[in-house]
Amino acid sequence: MTELLEQTDISVRTAADVVETLQYLRERRLAGDEGGFVEALKQLGMPDGEAESYWPSLEAVGAGDWRQARDNTTIAHHFGIQLRANIHGAATGTNDGPVPMNGVTRNWLLYRIVSLALPDLLECSISGTQHMGGEKGKAVRGSDPGAKRACPADKIMISFGKFPTGLATARALSIWRFLQGEAATQFSQTVVKAAHGLQEALESEDLGFQLASLLVDQKMLIPPPGMAQLVGRVLKAGLAGEEIVIGGAFCPDYAYVRTGNPDHPYKYTFDGVGEGIGLVAQQFARIVPAVSEFLRGLEIRHRFVLGIGDFEAHDQGILESVGVGEAEFYRRCEASLAAFGAEIPADVPLALEMCWRDRAGDRLRRYSEPATARMLDGDFGSMPEVFADWEAIVARIPPQYRSFYENWFKREMTDRELMEVILRQAGEYAALAQIAREDFGENLLMLAGDRPEMNKFNCFPAPIATLCAKRAY
Repeated sequence: MTELLEQTDISVRTAADVVETLQYLRERRLAGDEGGFVEALKQLGMPDGEAESYWPSLEAVGAGDWRQARDNTTIAHHFGIQLRANIHGAATGTNDGPVPMNGVTRNWLLYRIVSLALPDLLECSISGTQHMGGEKGKAVRGSDPGAKRACPADKIMISFGKFPTGLATARALSIWRFLQGEAATQFSQTVVKAAHGLQEALESEDLGFQLASLLVDQKMLIPPPGMAQLVGRVLKAGLAGEEIVIGGAFCPDYAYVRTGNPDHPYKYTFDGVGEGIGLVAQQFARIVPAVSEFLRGLEIRHRFVLGIGDFEAHDQGILESVGVGEAEFYRRCEASLAAFGAEIPADVPLALEMCWRDRAGDRLRRYSEPATARMLDGDFGSMPEVFADWEAIVARIPPQYRSFYENWFKREMTDRELMEVILRQAGEYAALAQIAREDFGENLLMLAGDRPEMNKFNCFPAPIATLCAKRAY
């Protein structure tokens, strides 16, 4: 870095060179050398006023091995360039020069340094006057010391014109992955095709690519336009500093067999119910850590609240099919939750619960039965607002899932019986979505690991953002 500072034209070209710069900045922090720290930023091409503004606002320097970091925040903390959550009066910058701001996001200096060092790879800019974690208050009068004062409505947002993408994963790289040596390249054509609608919904080319990459990697469906808009609204709320909740439910550990069909590799037999990680829960176990990593990379505060379908113990036909009583069914559901929780990394913010016992209670039937009755009368609530082809969706469910339901209830069904069973379960999907919306608010993203068509009934009570895994059975 000493030789670097002696150059008049800095041109950093690799991740390793960026790391060398970050290590030098860490050394200056540990030595209390403000002058050396500021000069290093200037040598990267940062305007004088901006470079001089950061030192008073830096957090303490972190310890440990930065190569083990799993998010941008840890990287910034380690190298001593993390900013306090709410700082005022700093002059933050863009690639065109400094812009006065009232507050900045914690990892902004990390992004700024990488963008200055590698302008062909990363380009970022910042806009707004209020820290992303701030609240818009109402103007008040009087002397009440607890009254919330007025503050600007626009919140600081970071936009990325360019972003490194991964060779191995064909997805946008978090900065920490790039700095740890993962090679950068372009997105795969599969992701490029999938990203179009998401880019429009998210109003961001880069974020659309990132979300498309996540969905393709995790074998999830690309949401149609109406659903993409709902997902985009939730993610944009998260980017604005609001917490989002990812809700969902999975089936108990019903017995299943392999089919040999790569499109639908499993088939439920419903010959029993176990106490391990069920077929749908296995989808969640794969997807949840990846979704959490994606959100952490965007610095979106989030938590997962997932439940198991313990309410199916209320159906005597199901109990007879799996050969256990109600109390034993509950016990096995609890054991499945414990097994699932043990599979999820400890850094994933996750709460597990029994759907009926711990949350829904009497709301389940109070909401599901009227919903089913309305559907039987041809009223599908808010679904037409989200899905232009909602009638076709409803029509194709019975032929797709006849064998599934006849295996479940151990009998052949007439078309009318089959539709009644389907819509009764559709009412339960709608009820669980309504309960989640009541309890968690509008910043709700439902996650689904089972039949995509059935999860469209999440939008019966209201348009609710849902991301769904591809059908596995």
